[in-house]
Amino acid sequence: AVLVILSHGRHGLVAAADGRELETEWVLRQLNNDGCPALKGKPKLFIFQACRGDEADYGVLPELRLPEEARTSTDARRLEPASGGQEGQQQYKELSWEDMVVAYSTLPGYVANRDRYRGTWFVESLCSVFMEMAADTDLRDMLDRVAERLSNYESEMGTKQTFAYEVRHFYKKLYFNPQ
Repeated sequence: AVLVILSHGRHGLVAAADGRELETEWVLRQLNNDGCPALKGKPKLFIFQACRGDEADYGVLPELRLPEEARTSTDARRLEPASGGQEGQQQYKELSWEDMVVAYSTLPGYVANRDRYRGTWFVESLCSVFMEMAADTDLRDMLDRVAERLSNYESEMGTKQTFAYEVRHFYKKLYFNPQ
């Protein structure tokens, strides 16, 4: 399933045609395993082209890189799950959130830029990458290429845009293979 929403938005909300605002998490919940059991085990791609706030990203200038001392220790460690319940009785629940990839045109708090004539930077990048690569490249690799393309855009005022995608228990390769 592929769901694309192109609208205005702000801080976790997208505008509907009737003027109401919908929470993006509510939209996602409608097609998760709890909200739509018929799509369990099926890949689901969500694309949200909407602002997620009012901030503009003016980028940063490259900084001088100095050699860093090698790190020799870390505080990361694996935690073993706590054993719970009675012995011999294990309860298994299925995941509510799986097989989902959610792409947002910009980061939380930021505006999504658009060209007055060509449309939004994100959708332009997404469409060009998918048209060029969908025959032999999986979804997540294409989304990484979208990020590369988007990094080349800059407005007349010097603003940039970073898009984000999140993976919700999606570990398979997905190919569209248009011919």
